[in-house]
Amino acid sequence: MLSPSVQSQFELENEVYDKSKINPESIGYIEASCTGTKMGDAIELKALNRVFKQYTNKEGYCAIGSIKANIGHTTMASGVISIIKVLLMLKHKQLIPQINFNELNTQIDLSSSPFYINTKIREWETNGNQPRRAAVSSFGISGTNCHMVFEENLTPSRKSTRMLPFYLVVLSAKTKTALERKKEDLKAWLRNDGKDEKLCDVAFTLLNGRSFFEERETYVVSNINELLNKLEKNNKIINDNDVKTTELGNQLIEELSNYNKQNDVYKRKLEKLAEYFVLGYEVNWDKLYEDCGYCKLSLPTYPFDESVYWVSCEAEEKNEVRVSVNNYLHPMIHRNTSTIYEQRFYSMFTRETSFLRDHMINGKMVLPAVSYLEMARAAGSFSLEKEVTTIKDLIWSSPFILDKEKKEIEVSISPSDDIDDILEFEISSVNNDESSTDIYCQGRIVTESEKH
Repeated sequence: MLSPSVQSQFELENEVYDKSKINPESIGYIEASCTGTKMGDAIELKALNRVFKQYTNKEGYCAIGSIKANIGHTTMASGVISIIKVLLMLKHKQLIPQINFNELNTQIDLSSSPFYINTKIREWETNGNQPRRAAVSSFGISGTNCHMVFEENLTPSRKSTRMLPFYLVVLSAKTKTALERKKEDLKAWLRNDGKDEKLCDVAFTLLNGRSFFEERETYVVSNINELLNKLEKNNKIINDNDVKTTELGNQLIEELSNYNKQNDVYKRKLEKLAEYFVLGYEVNWDKLYEDCGYCKLSLPTYPFDESVYWVSCEAEEKNEVRVSVNNYLHPMIHRNTSTIYEQRFYSMFTRETSFLRDHMINGKMVLPAVSYLEMARAAGSFSLEKEVTTIKDLIWSSPFILDKEKKEIEVSISPSDDIDDILEFEISSVNNDESSTDIYCQGRIVTESEKH
């Protein structure tokens, strides 16, 4: 695909809004795929404009921008980075500015469109109780198009909340170290982001919104301050060697759900249930707070070990030795085999050559077309000891296919017959037995000094 398609992007975006029953008039921000190209950016805006105009005549209400202005194009990671940006904007309820914006692409007209370029940080205003919504476009190579809509998670209104005298708060992790970090994270959250949250929602989230692992601790508490105090200590559960079974645990939950205002009895039963959790018994935990009207919260996530997996210095040294043994001029130009009559370079590619091994077409290893350009550039630079700035008049005659264990290829360079200061190159098979030569690519080379 040589250029993006207005029609394909339009059809995709239109399908997203049609199937989701979302009116684009509720979208407050578009994170565009825009890469800064004159034609591609204009096509993307044209498709968006067509879709939005089907639903609304409002103008200039939806901000549009791209993270690429901040950090450049991260290729395979660009889509997920755009999502992270939008999620952070929704979290902080702010529209961040498009940096370094001075002049609009002459092929884009926003004057009568729903979009505008936001150039300063501002609060993300909404109409009444309507949730903030944003869309992310990510358009890749060969027409791989993606358009996603994100909506902020508004805390649902509670119909009724059943308050209990005590709550079972559980924590678990795969290692003791991770469990300690999890406790520290929860303490920090309770004192900062979660200082206004309710204990019932914290307990509900940890019991019904988390996976359980081997290392466990529990806390039976009646308020947040009590929970913070217990998190400061090692909460040991004493095993009294009673027989503990899933049936007994489920029976306890049933009794607790029929709570009859006897606080001391309720606490003792909840502490017994806490023992069952620490000992790893599978109980119907989701029944404990069933029909209580509690909400799941955005609590701290799992504290991973943050192990480092950098390649060791020893491995790097071995790699340096291997390269020096090969003594290649360049990964694609192995040796200079020039004679007094011709400038020529030689390479030997095998089935272990990465750019062949990773480029399979119909089950065959085929040299990527861009590889010829790099071979020509490198050979030209070695020949003239100048930087090659332009490769032009390209002819790809036939593909280089590695159909045996190893195969030779050579690059020949000579002055142009009809234009001064221009070199011609030819990349072909190596002819050792006077058989016909396969020509893969031809073209002309211009160096930095010759260009000017």
